[in-house]
Amino acid sequence: MSVPISDFTRKRDEDSVEEISPFWGIDKGTVLQEARCFNEPQLDSRKCQQVITKLLHLNIQGELFTKTEITEIFFSVTKLFQAKNSNLRRMVYLIIKEICPSSDEVIIVTSSLMKDMNSKVDLYRANAIRVLCCIADSAILGQIERYLKQAIVDRSDAVASAALVSATHLTNTDMDIVRRWSSEIQEALNSSSTEVQFHALGLLYEIRKSDKLAANKLVTQLVRTQLRSPLAQCLLIRYAAEVLKDSVEPASEILHAFLQSCLRHKSELVVFESVRAITAQKDLSADQLGSVLTVLQLLLSSPRPSSRFAAMRVINKLAFIFPDLISHCNADVENLISDENKLIATLAITTLLKTGGETAVEHLLARIQVFMAEIQDELKIMIIHAVEATCIRCKHEYRVLLSFLSTYLRDEGGFDYKQAIVRAIIQLFNTIPESKELALSYLSEFIEDCEYSHLSCEVLFLLGEESPDTSDPGKYLRYIYNRVILEKPSVRAAAVSAMTSIAERCQLLRQRIVVLLKRCLYDTDDEVRDRASSAITLLEKSVSTTFNTLDPPTLTVFENNLLGYSASCSTNPIDLQSIVNLTVEQQIKASHDFSPSEKLHIAPASDVPSSIGLVPELISYGEVFKSSSRKMLTEDETEYKISCVKHVYNEFIVFEFFCSNTIEDQTLADVSVEIEALTPLDGLTEVSTIPLELMPLGSYGSTFSIFKRPVDKCVVGKFSCTLKFTCKDVDPVSGSVDDEGYRDEYALEDLDLFISDYICSSSVKDFHMSWSDTTQSHEESELTYTFPGSIDEATGDLKARLGFNPCVDNVESDASRTLCFAGEFADRSRIFIKAKLATGDYSCSSLIRLACRAPSRTLCQEVLGSFN
Repeated sequence: MSVPISDFTRKRDEDSVEEISPFWGIDKGTVLQEARCFNEPQLDSRKCQQVITKLLHLNIQGELFTKTEITEIFFSVTKLFQAKNSNLRRMVYLIIKEICPSSDEVIIVTSSLMKDMNSKVDLYRANAIRVLCCIADSAILGQIERYLKQAIVDRSDAVASAALVSATHLTNTDMDIVRRWSSEIQEALNSSSTEVQFHALGLLYEIRKSDKLAANKLVTQLVRTQLRSPLAQCLLIRYAAEVLKDSVEPASEILHAFLQSCLRHKSELVVFESVRAITAQKDLSADQLGSVLTVLQLLLSSPRPSSRFAAMRVINKLAFIFPDLISHCNADVENLISDENKLIATLAITTLLKTGGETAVEHLLARIQVFMAEIQDELKIMIIHAVEATCIRCKHEYRVLLSFLSTYLRDEGGFDYKQAIVRAIIQLFNTIPESKELALSYLSEFIEDCEYSHLSCEVLFLLGEESPDTSDPGKYLRYIYNRVILEKPSVRAAAVSAMTSIAERCQLLRQRIVVLLKRCLYDTDDEVRDRASSAITLLEKSVSTTFNTLDPPTLTVFENNLLGYSASCSTNPIDLQSIVNLTVEQQIKASHDFSPSEKLHIAPASDVPSSIGLVPELISYGEVFKSSSRKMLTEDETEYKISCVKHVYNEFIVFEFFCSNTIEDQTLADVSVEIEALTPLDGLTEVSTIPLELMPLGSYGSTFSIFKRPVDKCVVGKFSCTLKFTCKDVDPVSGSVDDEGYRDEYALEDLDLFISDYICSSSVKDFHMSWSDTTQSHEESELTYTFPGSIDEATGDLKARLGFNPCVDNVESDASRTLCFAGEFADRSRIFIKAKLATGDYSCSSLIRLACRAPSRTLCQEVLGSFN
């Protein structure tokens, strides 16, 4: 849709205005309507340029145009050749090339383009050549071949360059035609124009590259000449380096001499290209680097930052291969540590770390700390890799370097930066065995405050594998078990595996670890429980049959046998092995009086199916449109387990409460949940309640609260919930239940109705077409707001609030994203939402613009209101 320019600004304060992209919210259908301006008798050049810009934007963003639409655009655009505005003519060339008309339609515009090829305006001639070569087929190329050959040697540099570039593209489709232009291309190679010579050389090599002998001959001939264009000279250096890989004497000597001669070229561009080509050779020797290092040392003192950076980057690369040779440049490199450009300073520091001796390590690390906080994570990662290489080379300084790494491991930073430090520490203790315990200590402290679950899991796995080989494996148990208490499920599961790994290899710690693992059996995550259960079973089977490791049932039997042995005054030795090898029945009998009664274990509510389809009172309501996920309304350790699922019908909302009792000496009857609105609920009224006759012990039963809702509205709000029941005591001896009992109630957590409870995902073949079809039948509302987080976080928030995933997710760039949602209400009416996300003024915020189309404006406003 067309949006006024005022809509693209929004005041943040009195002095600043927040700008939005001018392409925000444009719609294909609307733009196609605007394209009718191409057919007006009096052309508005400025308006035509704007419409063409919008069409090109839609095309670049992946908007699909039908064949009919492309044909209409093409025929309309061809009428713009009558305009005299040069800027509009350039836009016409561009859109004809981008929309790629069919072969039947190309003939219509060919005459206009050929007329422009013979124009007196060089701009028209150059652009016409580019477009014709892009859209023409073999038949048309045969007609214009004479013009293209003449254009290659044209006096205008722009026309000649356009012809050469177009010919380069044609080599992919019709190489035979381009080969016939070799004499003209050779003539263009001798041009005095920088661009023409560059393009001619590239095209000439493209023609001959399939024949290695012809390509080698071309390069060998050209290296003996002096090309005027620095760009062409750089291209020739690249070709020479490519040919040099397969060359033999004496051709290789000629090419080596050519590369060395280019080091003395007057253009720095050529000098850098020759340095890059020489240093990229596979069999590079130190003798070949003498002249290269001389040139690089001169460039290190250049006043231009780009020259210093280019030289420093090559030196940094060579420091990995020839550290002793590069060390002669350390005096010049050290002067760049204080360079204003932090990238140059970082390269200088890392180079000195790779080439300096052990005595200079502490001095360099102190210099690094001065600007470490001012550089980005990418540069910090470079320094970490250099520190890792330095530590491997200077093994006696591992304590200083590990201390440096651990310091920045605790500082703020992104995932890649922290992962680089962790990997560096791991590499160090793998290379230097004596550093293992110090490194593990630093990593153990790191996971105490680690914000990245993946890194925590990686370190926990490492501790499980490596700590049993240390002098005191037990000191790492505290760090590992803390993760079981404080972290996410994935980290807790990794901690359980780490403790299991230690227990398998450290028999003295096994019993302590089994005790810790048994505490994990009541974890809320099923994977943690499964890993703990498997580990306990594995470890208890491998427990040694000694007195100190006997389990309680076996210990009880052992005690009874020992007492009997003492009373009998027998002289025969007691058979300890026979006591250990008890049958299952004996162990159960022996443990009957030993084990204290445990709290009744109840399966998770998520495993209990809904019984809403079995309730006769609800059959007349029709089919359930949507059921929400379960929400626990009580804590895990409480005596009652209550959870809720919301079922939405076309005219009703049914709250199903899953109820379970854990107290054996009580029976709960006539159970229901009283719901009271905490916010105004317009149109939502309670109809009835279906109580639960008896709350089961150890399993679940359901009670229902039924509300009537307005069909044309989505009522959202918060409810307070109170469990009401009749409590009857149970005689623990006879098991009889008190007949009367007493009424009691229990406060539950609050319950919410969200907009996502009323909407289901709807599948559409073409969202944009569906969006266009609802222009007249649906109402539309818009909302712009700022989300305090990144674009990815804002995307997750949108999905969570709507309850389903988008049908279109177009990531336009790191700072822009488009999401399209198609949903359905209970009455089968459709809702469509477009979300445009862009990075805000601050890196930690995102600007979101929502457009919602629904059958009524009330529904639009209610949906958008959930994002405020």
